[in-house]
Amino acid sequence: MPSHQIAIDLATDEQGRKVLVAVGDVDLQTAPELRRYIERAAEPGEDLVIDLRQVTFIDSPGLGTLIHCDRVRRERGGRLVLKDPSGPVRDLFDLVRLADVLEVE
Repeated sequence: MPSHQIAIDLATDEQGRKVLVAVGDVDLQTAPELRRYIERAAEPGEDLVIDLRQVTFIDSPGLGTLIHCDRVRRERGGRLVLKDPSGPVRDLFDLVRLADVLEVE
């Protein structure tokens, strides 16, 4: 059962890319918050990594948010990279073949 909570921190990876580290659920209640963070975190032309290692649940509004934000990043000359989804999140990504649409590391 999702807890409808998300915590998001900004970090930098070894390649110098901005990374949003998400902890919790990406669902109907929390997806708007994640979207706001994504929209504010990267400048035009920058790539943005979303670290999903600690995301335990994602639903269709959460997937829709990631797809929308990827489209916006590409329109602005950057990329959205989804990093290290695990467990049920990885299973869902595989089921819907998200890696065919978005960049998943």
